[in-house]
Amino acid sequence: MSDEFSIIRKYFSDDDQGRLSVPNGDDCAVFRCPPLTETAVTTDSLVEGVHFFKGTSPGSLGVKAVEVNLSDLAAMGARPFCIFLSLVMPSPDEEFLSPFSAALKADLARKDAFLAGGNMSRGPLSITVTALGTIPEGTAVRRDGAKAGDVIAVTGSLGAAAHAVEDTVSGHISVPPSAWGEAVRRLESPEARTEEGIALRGLAHSMLDISDGISSDLRHLLHSGLGAEISLESLPFSPALSSLAEKRRIDLAAAGGGDYELLFTMSEETFREAEKIPVLARTGITKIGRITDTGRAEYLLHGVPCEVPDGWNHFRH
Repeated sequence: MSDEFSIIRKYFSDDDQGRLSVPNGDDCAVFRCPPLTETAVTTDSLVEGVHFFKGTSPGSLGVKAVEVNLSDLAAMGARPFCIFLSLVMPSPDEEFLSPFSAALKADLARKDAFLAGGNMSRGPLSITVTALGTIPEGTAVRRDGAKAGDVIAVTGSLGAAAHAVEDTVSGHISVPPSAWGEAVRRLESPEARTEEGIALRGLAHSMLDISDGISSDLRHLLHSGLGAEISLESLPFSPALSSLAEKRRIDLAAAGGGDYELLFTMSEETFREAEKIPVLARTGITKIGRITDTGRAEYLLHGVPCEVPDGWNHFRH
């Protein structure tokens, strides 16, 4: 492998199944948008030592690089279309490139998406993906649509990824053995709630994905003087937290980050209907609070105000 172009040809050529007007490998990818759709675009970077531990398996990184971006698309109700990859690494290591590229492309195929292009360079390991998705015109679920009285709800479960980080850093595994594998998977290879986001399109008034923890991300839904009341005992705790005291479970579930679940608001009546939708029933959606007109977020534990830590901050952690 003498240069980045031979690496790209060997590891990162992908089958676009005729969806590109100009094939992968030119200066730009060219594609036609499906009729009556809009294009959602997002980008995210993973940096070694910040977003993943040194020694994380290349296959896990290939999946995570895709899924954290597809999670942003899911939060808009978008269906994945393709991604662009910018990979920076110290040297062209085949033991990294082979499993990384195989896992990345397999994960994309599972979501009926593909790698449309990208770039490579030398430097400390970092992975940047730009993802594109499609949404029927005028149906994107935004962050600023919440209404006073809305239910606040979340998909899936919370806290497993944060607990895996904590145990890995401390070197003491306190996650129950039966739940450790799932906690590590949630940390290293998260799963975007793609189909759930599509199912919530047209039902949710507002939505975002939880990457930094509820205590950090919730404020993005509170526009124009809106507030929120969160019942902490109602959070859907991951089984990985079962051995912890109640307050520690709450701190990890509310502020830990890395869950990539969907946080959304809708009317009470619509929530009851959403619970019956098969994909949402399988994943589980949990009502955790309500949008208020107080202008502030309040966290209650059994009806009593309770402090929760701030969520993830890239320039503080």
